Amino acid sequence: MRALPPFWKHLLTVLSGSVAAQALPILAAPLITRLCRPADLGQFGVWYGVVAIAAVAATLRMENAMIIDHAPARQRLCFGVVAWSAGWLAALLTLAATA
Repeated sequence: MRALPPFWKHLLTVLSGSVAAQALPILAAPLITRLCRPADLGQFGVWYGVVAIAAVAATLRMENAMIIDHAPARQRLCFGVVAWSAGWLAALLTLAATA
């Protein structure tokens, strides 16, 4: 049997990780629904929606630029922008939640 080219190895790695990440909540759902009340699940759904939208705003989708651009200086710059914007958004959301 021939070894797979690097492209296909990387593709299978990403694919298997994505499948596992999406299968985990599906497999855990029956347990979670037994442990929580419907109202708790509703609150979690609202919280999760806010977090999902805030995550896109916080990272400014710069994590994609970090992967695409291979220059270390630009990767550090992207990381700095993501860390700065995520930190500020987390602080603002914390202040809004405590107010």
